[in-house]
Amino acid sequence: MENSEQFNNINPLLIINKVVYNDILVELNRVEKMVLISLISHNNWKTGICSPSIKTLQNE
Repeated sequence: MENSEQFNNINPLLIINKVVYNDILVELNRVEKMVLISLISHNNWKTGICSPSIKTLQNE
């Protein structure tokens, strides 16, 4: 399986929902959750690359 194929079945909204409602095993504080949500929303699910700038993360 190619790397790009493994990301085709990922639903970013489902992941964000799991983060917001504490359905993930990692305990995160409010700021960490917001950074994670921002990273998820900026991820390219076809390539698996996520590269927002630090300024973008700060603004969000």
